[in-house]
Amino acid sequence: MKKEDLLKVYACAGALWSSFKIPQRELEAQLFDEVWFDTLGAYDIKIVLFSLREYAKTNDFCNIAKVGLLCDKFTQMQNGTWIDEEEVLKEIRKAISYGKYRENFEKLSPFAKEIVGHPAYLAKWAQSSEVDTVIMSNLRKTVRNVLEKRQTENSLKAVAGKEQKKLNG
Repeated sequence: MKKEDLLKVYACAGALWSSFKIPQRELEAQLFDEVWFDTLGAYDIKIVLFSLREYAKTNDFCNIAKVGLLCDKFTQMQNGTWIDEEEVLKEIRKAISYGKYRENFEKLSPFAKEIVGHPAYLAKWAQSSEVDTVIMSNLRKTVRNVLEKRQTENSLKAVAGKEQKKLNG
C-alpha cells in the first residue's frame, strides 16, 4: 500500500463505522497517518480494504491493530503460509500412535513436527489416558505461543525493514 492510499482506507473505514473520525488538528492527523501507515503499509491495498470489511462484520468500532492482524492473516492465506491452529492439532492427534510413531512423525507438516518435537512423544502420548484433555490442551498452548512468537518476529522484521528504507532514503 502507498501512503496516498490512506485516503481510500479512511473513506472505507468511515463508510463502515459511523463513529470513525479523522483527527482535525495537524499533529494528531500526522500521528494518525503514521500509525495507520505503519500498521497497514506493508499490505496490498485490496487486502487492507477486504480486512476492514471483514472486521466490520463483527465489530462496531474500528481497531487498527486488529485490522492489521487480519491483513497479516489474509496475506499469509494468499501466500499459502497461513497455519490454522485447529488443523495442526487434528494433524498431531491423528499421528499419535504407539506402533507407527516414527512413520507418522515423518508424515507431519514441518510446523506440526516443530510442535511435537520428537517422534517418541507420539508413542508416549499414545500410552496416556490424558491425550484428549491435558496433552491436547498443552499442545494448543504451544501452537499459540509459537504462532504469536512468529507474528511478533515478523512484525519486528517489518518495522526494521521500514526503518532501513527510511535511512536509505
